[in-house]
Amino acid sequence: MIKNFALTPLIRITILLICFVIFVFYSSYSKPIDNKKLGNNKESSAQELQQALIKSEVVEKPIVKPVNLPVDVSAKSAMVSDIDGNLFYSKNLNAKLAPASTTKIMTAVVALEEYNLDDVVEVPYYCTTVPTQKVGFVVGEKLTIRALITSMLVFSGADSACTLQFKNSEPHIFVNKMNEKAQKLGMDNTNFSNVIGYDELDHYSSAMDMYKLAIYAMTNKEFARNVSLKEVVIVSVDGANVHNIKNTNELLFTHPNVLGIKTGFTDFAKDCLVFEYELQGKRFLGVVLGSESRFEDAEKMITATNDYLTTLLSSAGK
Repeated sequence: MIKNFALTPLIRITILLICFVIFVFYSSYSKPIDNKKLGNNKESSAQELQQALIKSEVVEKPIVKPVNLPVDVSAKSAMVSDIDGNLFYSKNLNAKLAPASTTKIMTAVVALEEYNLDDVVEVPYYCTTVPTQKVGFVVGEKLTIRALITSMLVFSGADSACTLQFKNSEPHIFVNKMNEKAQKLGMDNTNFSNVIGYDELDHYSSAMDMYKLAIYAMTNKEFARNVSLKEVVIVSVDGANVHNIKNTNELLFTHPNVLGIKTGFTDFAKDCLVFEYELQGKRFLGVVLGSESRFEDAEKMITATNDYLTTLLSSAGK
């Protein structure tokens, strides 16, 4: 009877299934996977892929040669850069020098950010007596902040800058704000001790810092408009006083591509100039400090930039 039971079809099928499972189990574990070897293979493959990518980048990345415009300027410090920060020319880029009335760029920036342009300010006696170039305001004359900023940027009026400083009767606070702004703009080689640009031991800046300041200032539409004006009429609030002024930046009259921005001069600082110009669809900004002839130096820099761009376009067209 036992013999007959063992030979039943059901028992035979069960035995076959058990044998099959044992065979599969044995096959799976008879040759264990070498995890260490597999890990090494993956790591090796990743390294090979990375090396291939690096080689690809080296081959495809263009080699950019630094531009150094062939310019010989009289300025102690000078630079040309496009507005994106690509340097085209530099001379004593970070030297601390007297900035003269290019100081008024920062004076204007602070006034634009701290005051309401339509506010009215009365010219104090002290501001009518300051030395250097003045618009000619009279004591007690009432002007808007807008008129003061315009006359300061166009004609470099020391009386304009002085009146802006005295608006809130605490002139030292205004200078503090100028230095705070300089720090925020990364002007590491700059310190202001006055709003006009007088020569003082603790009043200095550099070509690079003036570039940073000018780039920032020109983003303000009111500032950019003012420094582009060739001539303007400044009228007191009551209409009693009229001042016809002309821009001190001669480049606006001699070079059609110049957009601004500010001149400066003292016997110690010599000629100073920050200027922006556009050539072949690109905007550039130049700075000269301590120059014997600021406009001559600027013309050289503009011409050299134009020659470089022309050569570049000619080479690209070949």
